Amino acid sequence: MRIRWFTLGATVATALLLSTGRGLAEGDLSRGQHVYAHYCAPCHGDKGDGRGPNAFRLRGPAPANFTSGAYKFRTTPGGSVPRHEDIARSVSEGVPGTTMPAWRKILPAGDIDAVAAYVESFSPRFARAPDASRSTVRVPPAPTGPAAPSELEAGRMLYVAFKCWECHGLSGAADGPASLTLKDDRNRPIMPADFTRGAYRSGSRPEDLYRTIATGLAGGEPGAVPTSPMPTFGLAVVVGREGLVDLGKNASQLDATTRSEVSAFVAALPPQDRIDALTDEQRGALGERRIWLLVDYVRSLARPRGPLDVLLFDDPRHP
Repeated sequence: MRIRWFTLGATVATALLLSTGRGLAEGDLSRGQHVYAHYCAPCHGDKGDGRGPNAFRLRGPAPANFTSGAYKFRTTPGGSVPRHEDIARSVSEGVPGTTMPAWRKILPAGDIDAVAAYVESFSPRFARAPDASRSTVRVPPAPTGPAAPSELEAGRMLYVAFKCWECHGLSGAADGPASLTLKDDRNRPIMPADFTRGAYRSGSRPEDLYRTIATGLAGGEPGAVPTSPMPTFGLAVVVGREGLVDLGKNASQLDATTRSEVSAFVAALPPQDRIDALTDEQRGALGERRIWLLVDYVRSLARPRGPLDVLLFDDPRHP
């Protein structure tokens, strides 16, 4: 049965990949198919549906379902399919804190490139959006040097004002009031990231965390059930104080001091009419500044790693 599936899969995959404009040679497609069958299918399934024989034995997040074409870790805007290099990066670097390993430690770069291309064949969304047509979200260079205390404090205020704490918790330990209510696109419980571990599933660099905040993790088509409750922020962070006055339905769970500090911070922000008067360049710069403040604050929540962390998690800060 598996042999027949992969024979048929190779035919379908060839047609899909040729239509994406990647022009993958038949030998490379066969290589990607072989690598997938050996290393990926046990978890992700022969059909790429995330239902491999090992899938139900895994702890933590379930294996990705490639047939939907919905990917969390992308450089493309929310609701878009990823670029080829996005998939190759996830294969190469793995997903820290899950059972998805960093395959760069085992597979050569050519195998990773081939299997990333083969994975695209499981969803027709890639054929409808050739790689060259997939736009990317701008990720500016990270600020140099450590964040100043005032910048970390501003990041903390934004973290509360944008309600990040409702899922991730005030200390970043994934224990916010909404953390146990979250579901993915298959209606399975999903936990928010625990920032105290200092291991970020989208990558270890500050730029990777910036990208995640900017693009969000909802990779499905517009109108579809999102793959993750993590929204796309992007220019949504460019909002006047009127849009941040309401601290949300869980505001009563904040201590009085935090509520007072955040309210004073929001009151000092520019009003919406001043935001509307900015040029596109100025709005972009303001959005980038606010996201970097969030990135620096989130990274500051990481606690020192102990021996147990090293045993349980692949540290993304080391090769």
